[in-house]
Amino acid sequence: MVAYVGKNYFGQLSELHISESFTTDAIVLDKPEDCLCNDDFVFEMLNPSREGWTFHTEANWDDMASYRWTIASPQPYSSIDCPYVDDNNTGSREDWMDFLYGLDISGVPNCMIWFPTPSGVDNFTSFGYESGLEYVIAYCAEDLNGVVGPVKFTKVTTRVVKPGPNPTMEIKATVSPDGKTISCEFISNEDSKQLKYYGSSEGSYQNLGLHKLLNDLREEYDYSDFLKIWKNYAVELGIQSGNTSATATYEIEDPDQFLLIGAIAIGEDNGEDCYSPFAYKLYYKGEFHTLEEYREAPKN
Repeated sequence: MVAYVGKNYFGQLSELHISESFTTDAIVLDKPEDCLCNDDFVFEMLNPSREGWTFHTEANWDDMASYRWTIASPQPYSSIDCPYVDDNNTGSREDWMDFLYGLDISGVPNCMIWFPTPSGVDNFTSFGYESGLEYVIAYCAEDLNGVVGPVKFTKVTTRVVKPGPNPTMEIKATVSPDGKTISCEFISNEDSKQLKYYGSSEGSYQNLGLHKLLNDLREEYDYSDFLKIWKNYAVELGIQSGNTSATATYEIEDPDQFLLIGAIAIGEDNGEDCYSPFAYKLYYKGEFHTLEEYREAPKN
């Protein structure tokens, strides 16, 4: 039963309307062979990286209502209530239906519920997983008649990190046509086990010493100190990624202030962390600058 009213431009309400009662169709959990999605639903994992992969799905928009998936193994990425134990004990259908169509103690679905796109094809890249592990993913489809297909399993293994002694770091930065944002790509090599990056904000502006770039401090301040400060900030407070690349977008909040974008890659040499040269982009009043410019010609 649905109750509804109308409201016009002047805020006046119509009379209350109440629809006739109706009953939704029950989900059919015990006839997976009748699901209309059985023959044309593709659910696979592509392009595994160090900490994620791409979900690739293909479905018939005219047949599918939704599909559900969950990490079945390993823990802690899987739920403790997940029926999957191992390849020899994947769980009964009854247990899987209870899990995939059940809620946790907070009333949140136990699994992810996704919907097909009109084109039928969708790709979604997910991160945040541990490197060098095999992940088992359980999934099933539900057609427009409410019939739930068989629970199937697919596997993906994230790439193993093998850090080396010569990590590198490069930043590619592009300014938007309206000049309000900068899109960055941080790129390291296979010797990198981790990269860290940041963009300056109002809170970090003073800590990074950016206000000093506009003063004549050649006699009292060594400009080489800037790189030390900026590098240490990346190591201690930078956003961390386990991949060899990352992307970020930064807003240019004040064109009269510097926007510093910094990054460093971390490798490993004989069991000890080692670092790439610090990379940075220094943006000010519509242009990218280098520290050398301010050593030679401080801005007053």
